[in-house]
Amino acid sequence: ETRIEIEPGESQNVTFRLRGDLVIFAKSFNFTNTVNVVSDDGNPHKLWIIVPDMNPNGVAECSGGAGNINVSMNANFGGPTIETFFYSPCEVSISNYVTIHGQVYGKSVILQNNLSVTYRGIGVPGVDLFPDSMVAGTGNEVQVVYKREIGTP
Repeated sequence: ETRIEIEPGESQNVTFRLRGDLVIFAKSFNFTNTVNVVSDDGNPHKLWIIVPDMNPNGVAECSGGAGNINVSMNANFGGPTIETFFYSPCEVSISNYVTIHGQVYGKSVILQNNLSVTYRGIGVPGVDLFPDSMVAGTGNEVQVVYKREIGTP
């Protein structure tokens, strides 16, 4: 069990010690000024930082109270032992001495100033982001055979 208690406002000068995979949902995130994520037990773990889309209409929109993800100034998300996934239907801004192993998704993504991002395809719990991949245990390959985009009327 992983438990986190954070006071409202910014997360700064803090170390997250993971002993398992962790998903955090919130309306916005602001990690600034020395944030570290480490594996407390030495094992690999996954961390998902997710701002959910508040409007369940199938279109990612920055509305209804959804906010940004801001990561800046000396943040180390524990890679390669810790793989991190960031998502916001709004802006994701990462800058100034940040190290991440994982993925970053946002309406707009701003990456700047002395950062290291190493791609790791960790996906989302319960969601198949890779439909062309092998389905475990079946011996069958699942793939998209037809795909098209349609405009709105």
